[in-house]
This record gives sequence, structure tokens and C-alpha cells, in this order.
Amino acid sequence: DTRRVDSRTQHFAYELTTHQDGVLCSFHVSFMFPVKAVLAKTYRVDDQAPQPYPQLFTRETKHIFTDTISRLEMDTEYGKLTFVFAEPTQVLIQDNRNWGDNFCVRIQHPRPAESAWRAGETFAFAMDLIFPEAYELEHNKPQRIVEGDDWIRLDYRMGIKAGSALDFSAMQLLDAPAGKYGWTRAAGDHFEFADLPGKPQRFYGINLVGSAAVLSHEQSVELADRLCRSGYNSVRYHHYANAVYKPENGCSTKLDPVKMERFDFLFAELKKRGIYATTDVFSSRGVYASEIWEGEEARVMEFREFRPHIAVNPKALENVKAFARNFFQHRNPYTGLTYAEDPSLAWICLINEGNAVPGPSGGRAYQAWLDAWNKWLLEKYGSVAKRNQAWGSDAPEVMTAYLTSPASAPNVAEWRDFELFQVDMERRLYDDLAAFMRDELGCKAMLTSMNNSWLNARGATVREHFDYVDQHFYVDHPAFPFKRWQLPSSSRNDNLVKTGIIGGTQHAFGRHYGKPFTVTEFNYSAPGQYRGVGGILTGCLGALQDWAGIWRFAYAHGNNVIFKPAGMAYFDTARDPLNQAADRATVCLYLRGDMTVAEKAIALSMPEDYLEHCTDFPIQSISPRWQKLVSLARVGLVVGPATRQAPGDVVLALGKNGPQSADMIGGDSLGSEGRSELFKRIRAQQWLPADNVTDLNDGLLRVQSQNGQFTVDSTNGVMLINTPQTAGGFGPAGARLHTAALDAEIFDTETTLWASSVDEQPLQNSRRILLTHLTDLQNSGIYFAEKERRTLLNWGGLPFLVRQGRARVTLRHNRPQALKAWVLHTDGERRSEWPLQQVPGGICLELAVKGADGAQMLYEIAE
Repeated sequence: DTRRVDSRTQHFAYELTTHQDGVLCSFHVSFMFPVKAVLAKTYRVDDQAPQPYPQLFTRETKHIFTDTISRLEMDTEYGKLTFVFAEPTQVLIQDNRNWGDNFCVRIQHPRPAESAWRAGETFAFAMDLIFPEAYELEHNKPQRIVEGDDWIRLDYRMGIKAGSALDFSAMQLLDAPAGKYGWTRAAGDHFEFADLPGKPQRFYGINLVGSAAVLSHEQSVELADRLCRSGYNSVRYHHYANAVYKPENGCSTKLDPVKMERFDFLFAELKKRGIYATTDVFSSRGVYASEIWEGEEARVMEFREFRPHIAVNPKALENVKAFARNFFQHRNPYTGLTYAEDPSLAWICLINEGNAVPGPSGGRAYQAWLDAWNKWLLEKYGSVAKRNQAWGSDAPEVMTAYLTSPASAPNVAEWRDFELFQVDMERRLYDDLAAFMRDELGCKAMLTSMNNSWLNARGATVREHFDYVDQHFYVDHPAFPFKRWQLPSSSRNDNLVKTGIIGGTQHAFGRHYGKPFTVTEFNYSAPGQYRGVGGILTGCLGALQDWAGIWRFAYAHGNNVIFKPAGMAYFDTARDPLNQAADRATVCLYLRGDMTVAEKAIALSMPEDYLEHCTDFPIQSISPRWQKLVSLARVGLVVGPATRQAPGDVVLALGKNGPQSADMIGGDSLGSEGRSELFKRIRAQQWLPADNVTDLNDGLLRVQSQNGQFTVDSTNGVMLINTPQTAGGFGPAGARLHTAALDAEIFDTETTLWASSVDEQPLQNSRRILLTHLTDLQNSGIYFAEKERRTLLNWGGLPFLVRQGRARVTLRHNRPQALKAWVLHTDGERRSEWPLQQVPGGICLELAVKGADGAQMLYEIAE
């Protein structure tokens, strides 16, 4: 219940009643405050003296205050806010900077956590919130997006017109045919071709999911041309097995010859154009339960049921190998090679996202892993007595459950063993499958596995044995409160530029120096309104970090949306014109190399036997408190013995006796202590030029690359790209973007705006430039539960609608009098000439999404 008390006071009352017995974990209401709103201010509890907020996040000060109180006063940039509680109430003030850019005030019923909750029992608390001045209360309500003055209909055309400004094939990013220089191999942090040594190779592409790779010959040619014109030089065939296998008579390992022929043809067409490939041995193929367990019915298991058994059940592992034999030894009639022989299939992940130990709800998979745990313990210790002596406990003879987190562990020794057990199981599986691929199938492709999560010590220990390291990351990946992959769904829909923590930041620390690092799945997912900036952010991060390959997930799930327009969905670029446009920034910044690699490097040094000798709970996250420095310097792990030299201009130790450096930071390397020491080294080594805006004193609210090509300023929500061939950025209404080649004023709404040279020349001398102006794009009639658009209730459908927005762009150019501008259709065809004005040293354009013929996002400037 809520009601207004007076012009400055709002009353809130909360009641919760259960209809059956249960356990109450927490009943609370939270208020979130941006860091900048309170950081330099104070809070006051009851009659106590005012207290400041911690300037830096630490684990020790995460819970700034917690107690039962009657009154809380908070000084903020908005003025003083006062909470007055009807009776003493439990209050927690929490520093959330480990997860986001805010502080949280949690007000909760004082009942102890996880206490019994009896049927009919009611919990209640109430408070008055006093504002510094008179206010208006706005209740949230659902939002449906429809065509109007703010949302403009888009005339969408699929594909890319040959020779247009969107045809990136002229950039010569492909060297056809793929595989012409032999097998791909690792050369330090990079890929290179065996017959072209000394030349680093970088890859960018998309995922073709399921039947998206099973097309008619005519469709295959059309798609291959489209991907070539998009500038992609690689694809990932994902969940392909379900589209090409023929499950029948209780066997799931045979290929469907008709579907396989179509797959072969597309593969050959892409190879012919210079497009390389990556795939998995196992991702989601349906397997009959009767193939794994005698007496089981012939039902096809969902892959999440089957996958955990691969590491612990020999029949499950053999099933994976049986399909792999059929697929990788299948000879493609259009290339003349088997897939094991073909160097254009350059990288293979053994088990996609397979590094998950099943929880107690995992049924017989849980029991199988529990049996493996007991067997492993017996192999290590030889007896229960020796095991318990090592643990310092009286654990039962047979473990009836395994641990789920360090918090569930009775002691460090038991948890350390559980981590070592997981490491050993993953290593055994990798070694077995790698030997199978190499020795039996004769496959020379580079191998990896464990490409999701485990960004911790045990993950680092295993991945050091792979040919290359792969990860996945998403921004606004949907969550489903009721049923998987059914509406409603939810996502944060946050402006990451405002937080300063861009997508992929945490995963960047999972790179292993000395090995190529790839991201085979990433996306800024629909319907997130900030996904238009995702292409730039990912391109910049990948370029600065010098990653070896990136693949957006996905181009299409299935073949039904590649050639026929459809409303946008969570991941498919083929049905999202906004992400199609954003991808061109990634191609330019990352694949073409418009943004240069960060000169400086920071390394986290971890001994190869870290888990065996750690005396405290092992590191559960290698993402440090100074993670925003990914915009300034390369980051990553170096794992090995003390005899190995650690790369990096600054090295921080994770444990003792890891790879060494002359001046290494020890102690709390990932926390505030490590951050302080790291900042000292950066200053002492004079990383930052005098005009660099990076601020090492205020929580890294502004970070700029050393050469000034990339800036993230979370104080005002502005991002800048400042390279010779691509320039622009992102900002809110009222922002001004300033770069060497381009200036822009943004009006009306958050906007991503940039110009890229299409003819390889610097912008100021280019004869052909692509100018992109992105606001937001949604389906007609899409329906959200609230104005923040975090809960999706209905997708709506075509036509696409684009958020109205205006911008003024000034482009510096050496021959302004020779230039003309055109609005482009979404396929790149010139739609109509657009006015431009000559100004001293360049040209000026007034852009608007709302045009005479509907929405417009793309412009060509050319002589």
C-alpha cells in the first residue's frame, strides 16, 4: 500500500502472507542509487554521527551498514532523503560496484534469513520516505510501441546490393579460397597459416544455427554472397547436428544424406569465397536414452540431460565419437575433402558449454558424478582414513552429496579437492577427445573446449592445456521467469556506457597470454534498446585486446528467416536491421583493424599447481576490481611454473611461484590493494599522455585508450571512437561527440553514430564514406510490462519501427566541394540525395530518422 502524506512525504506499507508452510529467505524492498549520486556524500542512522561512503569497493566494506534502525538520512546529489520506519526495521546499505554502478539500500522484515514460514503467517513493515522538496509520483505501466511521431516505419530490404556502400567485399578482407595457405596454427596470441608464417590472422563472423546451414543450392549461393559482402571472413556452424543427422531405429549417430548434401554445398560456397569455419563435436544433438542405458525406452533426450554424462559414462562418450566419425570422415563432394582433412574448418570445440557439474536436481547425472567423485577420492587417498586426515574432518565413508560452493564446504581442503576433481575430469575428457580427433580421425584443426563460464582458477588450470581459449558473452541475454524460451522474458536493458563496464569485460581476463583467444558467441540481444552500440563496443574491445576471433550469435536460427523478412527475435541478425548496421562497425574496427591494439599489457600470474597448494578457498572469479582498464590495456592470464617469464608491463600475482616478473604486485591482486598498486605502476611508468582523460582517482569513471582512439566516460554516458578510418560514438540527447575527423551533436534520444571510410583511405581523404545513425529499432506492437522495457510480454511483428532522433554531423574533409550525400535503403541502394552544407574544412549534415519516405539510418557520402 502507498499513499501521499504531504507534499514531500510518501507512505509505503508492505505485507506478505503465505498459504502454505515454507522457508523465507528474504522479504525486502530495495532502493538503488547511482554511485555518483552519493559517493561524496554521507548517511546518518538514528542519532549517530554522519558516515561517508567508501571511495573504493572492497569485499570487506561491501556491506557498508546493516542493523535494525528507526531512521535513515541520506545526503544525495538530489538533496536529503529521509526514511522513517513505523517500527525498528532491518536496513542494509550495500556497495554494488562489484556488479554495477550503484549503491543499494535494502529495507527488510527483521525475520532471520531462511527461517520457517508457517501457513497464514503475515510479515509486514512500513515507512515514510521524505523527499527534499515537493514531488510527483509516477506509477509504472505497460508500454506498447506503435507507429507515430516518435516511432517511424522502416522500409526494410534484405540482402546487400553489389557495389553499394554496404558491400564490404571491396575491402579485400577475404583471401579466397579458405584453406589455401594450409592449416591454421597458434603463433603466440595470434592465429597464423602454416604456409604464410609470420603474418597474424584475425577472424570475424556469425553463427549459422541448425537448419540455417541446410539450404537449397540457389539459397546457398545467395547467402554466401551476402556474407561475403557483409565483410565476414568466417562462420560458426552451431547446433548443426540436429539439422543433418537422421535419428531412427534408436540410433542418433547417422547422417541424413539429403540434408548433408545441402550442408556440403553451402560449406563449399563459403570456402570458395574465403570464409573459414568453426564448429563443435557436440553441442545439442538429440540422443536416444536407449543408446546409453540398457532397457531404457527409445526416447530422444534433451541435450541438457545427455551432456553431463559424456565425462562420466563411456557409452555417452562413445556416442559422441560415433557421430564425429560419421561427420568428420564424410567426404564433401564439392570440396573433395573430408571435414577432418579440410583446413578451412580451422577450429573445433569438443563440447560446447559443457563444463557444468550437474546439481542435485540432475537425476542420474548427479549420481553418476557423485560416484565419480567417490572413485576419485579413493584413487587419490587410498582410504577413507587418509582422506579424512587430510581434510581434518570425520566425513562419511561414502560421500552422499558433493559441494555446490565454497560456502557449502566444511573446510578449505575438501573444497580444494572438489575443484581438483573437476579439473581432472575436464582434462581427461579433453585429452580423450583430442586424441580421438588427432589420432583416429587425423584432424589437424585447432581444438578447445569449456567455452562458457569457469572464469576462475580451476578454469584457468584446465584451459592452459588447450590449443586456444574460447569464451561466450551476452548483454541482455533473456531470462525466463516461468518457462524456458517462452514469454514473458526479462533482461536488464541497461545503458552499459553509463556503467563503464562494457560487454565482454569480465571475459577478457579469461584470455591466456601465449594462446589465441576467441569469442565464438556474443550478442547485445534484442529487444534491448542499447544494442546498437554493441557492435562498436565489441569491435573496440576485441581490437584493443587483440583477440584472435569473434563470432556474433547468431545470423539465423533456421533457414526460414534468412530470405523472408520477419520481426526481430532475441539473437538473429538476419531479422534485426539495427544489429546488421552495428556489425559493420565491428568489421571496420576489429577485422579491418581501424582501431589499433593497446600498447600496454597487464598480466595475472597464476602457478600451474595453484589449486594443489592454495591454503585458502581458491579464486572463484578472476575479474578484478579494476576491470574497466580493459579500455586502456590488454589483460589476461599467464599460467605456468616459476621458470616461465610473465609477459606484461605490469604483472599481478595470483598465488605463489607462478610465472615471474622483475616487479610483480602481490597480495590482494584482484581487490582494492591490487588496484592501488596497479595505479601507482601506471603513473610511475607514465602510461598516460598529458591529454589522456583516464581518471585513476575516482573509480575509473573515465577510461581512454593510450592513443586516444577509444574513450568511455560513464560520468555523462558518452563513448568516443577516434581512428583515422572510423570515427563517432554514442551519447544521450544533448551530447556532443568530438573526434579528429568528425563532430556530432545529438538531439532527442540516445544515439550511436559513426562514419567509416569504405575505400581504405582516412576519412578526411576518403572518396566514399558510410555514415550510420542508430537510435532504437523495435517491432510494431511490441509490448513491455513497464516503461523501462525490461519485461517482454509480446514480440509484435513487422513492420520495423525506428525511434525518431536527430543529429548534426560535421565531417572534416580535404575536398568538401567534391562530395555529395545520399540516404540509403537497408540493402545499400541509394534512395535519394541528402543535402549537405560546405563548412570551413569539411561538410555538415543534418540527420533525422524521420524522412520523407519513412525511417532512415544509413547515408553514403561520396565524390
